[in-house]
Amino acid sequence: MCDPWGSEASRLAASDVFRLGEDYPVLRPRAAGEVRRAADGLGARDGPVPRQVVEEVWAHLDEGEVHRLELIAGDVAPGRWRPLVDEVGPGHAREPLIAGVLTAAIEELRPPPRWLAAMREATADDAPGPLNVLASLLHPQSVWSIDEARAAQTLAAPVGPFGTKLAVIVSFARSETERPRLERLRVVAEPVRGLLPVAEAPRTTADLEEACRLVATDDEAAAETCMLTLLTYVMSLEGLVMDAPSPN
Repeated sequence: MCDPWGSEASRLAASDVFRLGEDYPVLRPRAAGEVRRAADGLGARDGPVPRQVVEEVWAHLDEGEVHRLELIAGDVAPGRWRPLVDEVGPGHAREPLIAGVLTAAIEELRPPPRWLAAMREATADDAPGPLNVLASLLHPQSVWSIDEARAAQTLAAPVGPFGTKLAVIVSFARSETERPRLERLRVVAEPVRGLLPVAEAPRTTADLEEACRLVATDDEAAAETCMLTLLTYVMSLEGLVMDAPSPN
């Protein structure tokens, strides 16, 4: 057994396992308080999560929690997790897995950078509504797994007109949005409040305040925002950047 970063093959496998935390929002620790404190201490997403911060949160995970996350990784992505385990052993394989999971968990609870909200002010007249503005500041990977985004992309691929493709993705999102996803959306939307107000972006501030209020209290608004994040995710897989239109 060896260091997961010790050879070119194991480094590639370890990097892939590290990204599991970003690709699968189900891979999150139960130590939510420690994660939130770490995110609060770092502030807005203007830089990477330092390794030291990840290690401090890791210190609060017991062996049972680490094992639970390993089991989830083996369940949702066996083709990415098992090769690293086979290459370096489970003890070494857990290092990139847990580091990646904690990095993703901390990152999604940090407010978006102020400059990003300020940029939205320039397109305020074109925004279909407050929920679109909020969705544009969220990590879609924190709401949908890579497998779900690819499934929606595959369903929409044979469809002709662009508008019809969007309708297929909207339908997929609505069929897959149940209570746990609404709550996940609320968790990752809440940090946006920590960004406000943005003095140089008063209209965007008003939109975000309204969207955060709606998402926190209204299931339909939370479901629409889930759908908008999936549209954003699929479009990014297509190599496109878009302000997702409102389905209404």
